[in-house]
Amino acid sequence: MNSAEEAGGTAFGISGSITAMDAAVLEELGNILMEIGEWVRTSSGIFLGHVKMAISSAGGDMTLNLTDLKRGADFHGAIALPADVNIRLMAAVLDVSHDELAVTAEKALRKVNFKADKKGKIIELR
Repeated sequence: MNSAEEAGGTAFGISGSITAMDAAVLEELGNILMEIGEWVRTSSGIFLGHVKMAISSAGGDMTLNLTDLKRGADFHGAIALPADVNIRLMAAVLDVSHDELAVTAEKALRKVNFKADKKGKIIELR
C-alpha cells in the first residue's frame, strides 16, 4: 500500500492540446479547475488535495493551481495569445471515486475543445 492509498486518495491526469486558445478559453481553464474542486467538495464533503494544470506553447508557459476553493485558481507565467497550446492536467485528491474524478475532469475539458493525446491518461493511481 502506498501513501495515497493509505490516505484514501486518488490521482488522475490527462494531457492534450487546444488549438487557438484565446483569453476567454484561458479564463475558462481556471473555471474548469474550480469545477473539479467543487465536485470533489460536493462528493466528499471537503476539498482536500490539489488540481494543477500546465499550459505550454511556443509563446510561453503557464501553470494553474487550485489548492483552496475560496482563493480560486492561481495563474503563474504568461502566454502570447491566441496560441496553440499543450495542456497537462493533474488532480490528486482524497475521498472520491477515481473513475468519477476522471469523468468529471474529461467532461469539463470538452467545453474548451480539448483534444486528448492518443495515450490519454498519464496518471492512474487508485
